Amino acid sequence: MLIWHQGALGDLLLAGPALAALIRHYAGARITALGRPERWGLYSRSLPLDGVWDSGEARWLHLFSDGDVPSAVRERLARFQLALVFSPRPQAVLQARLHQAGIPAVHWLPSFPETGLEPVAAIQARQLAGLGLDYAPVPFKLEVGLDPDEELPELPDPGPWLAVAPGSGRPHKNWPLALYYEVSRALGWEYGLRVVWLTGPAEGEMLPYLEALAKAQGQVLLAAPPPGPGGPSFVPLPVVYRERQRPDASGRGGGEARRSGPVRPH
Repeated sequence: MLIWHQGALGDLLLAGPALAALIRHYAGARITALGRPERWGLYSRSLPLDGVWDSGEARWLHLFSDGDVPSAVRERLARFQLALVFSPRPQAVLQARLHQAGIPAVHWLPSFPETGLEPVAAIQARQLAGLGLDYAPVPFKLEVGLDPDEELPELPDPGPWLAVAPGSGRPHKNWPLALYYEVSRALGWEYGLRVVWLTGPAEGEMLPYLEALAKAQGQVLLAAPPPGPGGPSFVPLPVVYRERQRPDASGRGGGEARRSGPVRPH
C-alpha cells in the first residue's frame, strides 16, 4: 500500500486514527509513505511503515504532467496494489497518473475538513467506510520514544497541566495571543489546570510577551530552540515562576497563591 500525504505536520498527525485503522485492516501489508520524511519520521515508533519516500524528489513531477509515466517511476510503483492520497481536495490528475503507473486501486481521503466544523478523524472514517473499511475513530497515541530520564523537561509538580502551543509555521492562521491567554486562564480556573506554554522557532517573536505573561500568572514557559548536538530537546527560559495567583470571583486574580519549584532540564 502507498500512502501519499505531503501536508503540514498538523494535518499529518490528525490522520493518525485513519492510518492506524488502515494498518489494522490491512494487517501484514507492506506500507510505504510518500511525503515529507522529516514529518513522517514522527510516526517511526507508532506505525509499522516499510519505508518513507520523499515527495520532493524530481521523479514524482511526472505524476503531475502529461505523457507516459517513465519506466523508472512505473518500476518503483509496481509492487503497490492500493494507493491512498490524502489532500484537502481530490487530486484527479495525481490519482489518474498513479493508476496509469500501474496501481490498480487509487482512492482519495480528505486531509482537512472544508467547513472546519467536523473533526477530520470523523470525515476520514466516513470516507473509508465508503471503501469498505468500517471503524469508529479513537484517539491516536503518538509514540515518540523519548527517555523521560534524559530528554524530557521536569515540571514543578504533578499537575494536571494544560499545554498551550500558540504558534505555527503560518502566522496568518494563528489566533491572537490574547485569545490564547483568555482561553488558558478560563480552562485553568474552571478545571484546576496549571498552564505550560510550549514554544519553538514559530513563537520566537512571542517570547518576550509570553515570558511576561507566564511570570505574571505564575505559569511555566518552555522554550525549544533547534536542539544542538547532545543538547536537551527543551531548554527552559531562565525565569523561574514560583507563585501562581488563582483568580478571584471577578476573574482578576487576588485569590490563593500556589507554590511551585523551578523548571529544569533533566
